[in-house]
Amino acid sequence: MNRASSSFALIVLAMIACPRTGHAEDVAAWFVPQESCPTRPCTCDDIPMMDAYLQNQKDALSAWSSVKADITTPTGPTSMSDAVTSFNGRFSGDARVLAQFKTCPGYDATKNNPNKVAGVTKFGGAVLDPCFCAAYCADIVNATVVHEMMHVPTTIAGVVGKADLIIACRLGVLTGHICNAILPDTLATSEVLSYTAGINALETRLDHLKTHDPAVPELSCTWTPLAPIARGPSVRPPSGFFARVALLWRRVVSGGSPMAVASHDAQR
Repeated sequence: MNRASSSFALIVLAMIACPRTGHAEDVAAWFVPQESCPTRPCTCDDIPMMDAYLQNQKDALSAWSSVKADITTPTGPTSMSDAVTSFNGRFSGDARVLAQFKTCPGYDATKNNPNKVAGVTKFGGAVLDPCFCAAYCADIVNATVVHEMMHVPTTIAGVVGKADLIIACRLGVLTGHICNAILPDTLATSEVLSYTAGINALETRLDHLKTHDPAVPELSCTWTPLAPIARGPSVRPPSGFFARVALLWRRVVSGGSPMAVASHDAQR
């Protein structure tokens, strides 16, 4: 067997040995192809939400990048589910973006999941939740499709690139953390590359929209930014040793809730 045939056989074995890491099994039955999704062209009025959505995607990218970095450490995620759990612990999302999703006609909290609005079928095509398409304008929808479609080549490339490790682990030649890290690293790498692709697509369209009002292309858009995310008041530690000890004691008594401690202090 020549080197090319040997390499191909190795790749096929690795693909068989590695459980599917794509998103086809997560696609809801009511998702529809992009061309059937009820969206609309973006206008100047959409810029505030596009800005918020873009930043939300950048925050998610940062979270996945940190998860990927942790996978190589002894205490890092050792499965894809661990990697997802780690991501969810680092990324909470923008409440304004979530609120926009809920504006779609017929929104059903038991059916429409803001954490899963698109996917790729087993045939390789992108499909989306119609609620997502109705809630956001076309540039956001298109960027989401770019993100989802990027999962296909990046997952395949991740498996092929680790083919020798996958086979060695399956045969017992390699064991331990290096084997446990293969799947979560493949997932995290695919997420990082997919978020990057989606961000670049949306950023390009947003930059163009800001300088070209669709109603009057020779003019730039004007818009009012969204109100900032509401955040609770910060709790500053008191000065003085005994005051800090008292604060620590009240945190223990109140269950460690900063807001409970703040309320207790306000009543004094």
